[in-house]
Amino acid sequence: MTQAFEAISLYAKSKVYIGRAIAAQKDGNLEDFQLWASLSIELLGKAALAEIHPVLVADPDNIDSLFAACGKPFSVKRRSIMAKTVFERLSHVSKQFLKDEQDFCMELANRRNAELHSGELPFVGMRAIAWVPKMWKVCKIILESQNKTLIDWIGAEDASAAEEEIAKAPTLKIVYAKLKASKAKFESKFPTEADRESIRTTTTFDYLAFLPLFKDSAGDSYDAAICPACGCKCGISGEEWSEEITNAEDPEEPWLEFVDTVYVVSALRCKICELKLDGQDELEIADVQNKEFMRTELREADYEPDYGND
Repeated sequence: MTQAFEAISLYAKSKVYIGRAIAAQKDGNLEDFQLWASLSIELLGKAALAEIHPVLVADPDNIDSLFAACGKPFSVKRRSIMAKTVFERLSHVSKQFLKDEQDFCMELANRRNAELHSGELPFVGMRAIAWVPKMWKVCKIILESQNKTLIDWIGAEDASAAEEEIAKAPTLKIVYAKLKASKAKFESKFPTEADRESIRTTTTFDYLAFLPLFKDSAGDSYDAAICPACGCKCGISGEEWSEEITNAEDPEEPWLEFVDTVYVVSALRCKICELKLDGQDELEIADVQNKEFMRTELREADYEPDYGND
């Protein structure tokens, strides 16, 4: 196995870089903190992928790298996947690493690229509260996918400081404000308890009616839930996590099969009180009980075409 794609080597290098990031932060140099942190997160993500198999880190268009990742190197050429691919693939490793986390990591990577490859100064003026809590939360998610913790990665003292940064995230206050405002709107529209109970029992989930509410979310499918603000039926969107064929072929219709698809909940919309929640952080704070849902579809089996070399 070549060192370029080894999980242990990638993880060790990510520790070196996050150490440099923390040192820069303690010196008050937030620009260098962002630079080293962005590099470290990408390496940490690659380590998580390489732990499954090193080939997940190798550039699929470079045959030298693919063979090296499989333990059969025949040259010294080594090319790994781009940051975008790393973060896309991590969504198949952890149910907590969804579109919101991908977008955050890519934004950080794009600022890093602008810093290294242009005359721009993208790190200057960035307020720490706008990205540091989320950065540490994302690192925790990637570490947990490798059965590791912040303490394993940066030591107890710095891990404690990172947890304090996570607790500073404005998400808690934002979600509480959303819940309060939506509850007040609901109670204003339905002044009596009888009115409220009536709307709770009569509201139904209509897929087509709820669909426009999710035009700004990254959902792949939708389901019903109970709104944490008003208690009415609301809609939730989910991002696809896994698929599984659950029924063998019907002898009479061998081209059809039942497929179960699991979706991880990533957003909530309520038509009644107009509550909007996005991302697992907001859903968790609002105590939304639905974490995932499943859809079963009847599909035509997807067979590979004949090779044509009979």
